[in-house]
This record gives sequence, structure tokens and C-alpha cells, in this order.
Amino acid sequence: MEKEVFHEGELAVQRKLGKEKEANRLKRMITPVIFPGMVPFIELQTLIFAGTTDASGQPWSSALYGELGFLKVPNRNELIIHPEKIKSPKSDVFFQNIETNTEVGFLFIQHESRTRFRVNGRVVKENGVIKVQVVESYGNCPKYIQAGKLILDNTFDADLGEVPEGTVLGPNELDIISRSNTFYVSSRNKDGRTDTSHRGGNDGFVSVSPDGTLLIPDYPGNNLFNTLGNIHQYPKTGLLFMDHNSGTVLQLVGEAKVLYGRDSEKELAVSGETGVFWEFRTTKWIRTEGHYRGAWELYTYSPFNPTVE
Repeated sequence: MEKEVFHEGELAVQRKLGKEKEANRLKRMITPVIFPGMVPFIELQTLIFAGTTDASGQPWSSALYGELGFLKVPNRNELIIHPEKIKSPKSDVFFQNIETNTEVGFLFIQHESRTRFRVNGRVVKENGVIKVQVVESYGNCPKYIQAGKLILDNTFDADLGEVPEGTVLGPNELDIISRSNTFYVSSRNKDGRTDTSHRGGNDGFVSVSPDGTLLIPDYPGNNLFNTLGNIHQYPKTGLLFMDHNSGTVLQLVGEAKVLYGRDSEKELAVSGETGVFWEFRTTKWIRTEGHYRGAWELYTYSPFNPTVE
């Protein structure tokens, strides 16, 4: 009997939206080893996104960048991170979280080619390196990735400015969110399996209600519903926004909820006709100024981005 690769949360969302057949056709792309062709791609990355869970069970999303070579794939079952080559702040929650919870989810994304690849696994710290034992890996389609290039200055350790935090989104946080056309989301299922994904759209595709709740359209995708399936089982979620103008990284944690059947004319238009959204209520945020130093050049927005009204 073929092993089921989807957990109950993912299956529940697939059934709810009538996408079981589409998901089944793609599930063979999820494997317990890294595809050979993706090894050079991973090792060339200098910026990755990581999902971890803190001691309270709250997932966080982090941005890690470093010198070329801070990532190595010695074999298809293992990923190695060299901490001494990481230039992003060592105060990031990633480093604290992996001390108490070894489940991690990584997203490797190259905006120039609109390529993205995910690796989920478990951390083992050994001889000064962070080893990740691969549990599952798979690629994603190029939809909703804005084509561009972020040139990072990785010659210095992060020049930390202020690192304010809070529980209620203020003007600075709301400004970053309202201008964004991309963010990253880390989630987990009830058994702890962690995943990090990308969300993109036109500028302002994430809307914020007066009470600070984020409303995010769920566009047509691969129908696996990894993120929505995790939210279905385990609402605690972590988001990450980047402001390339200032090198600021905004991390939000809180609870998410999937909303179905939002089928007004406007809701269908802004969701790419799915009528599916998810809302996010922030319980804590950290805004790290000077998290990175770089220059972003936008080539083109994704041609698949639905309208923003």
C-alpha cells in the first residue's frame, strides 16, 4: 500500500475544495531525499528562509543569509549549514528555537529565475555545524514570484540598529506590510512537521483591517495546501516581511484561520477566483532594522498576480 504523504489537515482542505485528484497527481514529487539537480541550486544560495518552533509551540519564520558556501549538501539525505559563515543576526529566534525543537522547514528561492524548492527535516548539531536530516523535499511552481535580484553585501556581520518588538502592529509595521508584494510563512502540523512557503502578489495584496487583522487571498496553486492544511490542524503561524529599502526584517507570530466561500465579485477577483482567504491575528512582532544590507532590483511582477482592489 502506498504511503500517504499528506497529513489529515492537508487532506481535509483538499476535500473541502474538491482538489483531491489534483493533489494525488502531484504527491509523488514529495520525496525523502533532495533531487540531484537541486544540489547546485541550494549550494549557490546566500539567502534562505527557515521555519522553526519556539519552546511555547509557536512557529517563527526567519531570514538567514551568509557567505557563498554557508550551505552544503554532502549527500541527498542531508543539508549542512556553517554558522560561522552566516552574516544575519545571531540573535534571530532561529538559533534559540533549534535548541529546544529540532523540526525545521527551509525555503530556497531564486527570484531571477522564479525557482523555489523546499526542504523539511530535523536538526542535529555536530562539530560546530548545523546538520539537517532531510524528511521531505519538493519543488514549487514559479507562480506569484516577482522576478528580480537582491544583491546582498555579505562582507560584514549584520549591523543591527533598533530591534523593537510588541504585540500590537504600529505605523512602521503596517507600512511595511501594506507596501509588500512578497512575504514568507512558516507553519507546522499537530505532530510538529514544519514547513516554510512563499506568498506573492501585487503591491498591497495583504490587506489590514482596523483591528490589525491581516487578510491574505489564497491564489490558485499546486492544490497540495501545505500551509492551509497546517493552519487547519495547528493555527499558530509565523510570517516574515522584508523592506529592501532599509534592510529591515519584520517577523510576526500569531494565529491564522482559513476562510472559505468568499464569493462576492470583489473577493473572487482579488483571490484569483478561488474565494479562499486566510486571516492572521498577530500576538507578537519583532522588527529588526539593519538585518541585512542589499540592493533590490525588480525586473517584472508575476504575470499571474490577481488584481488588488
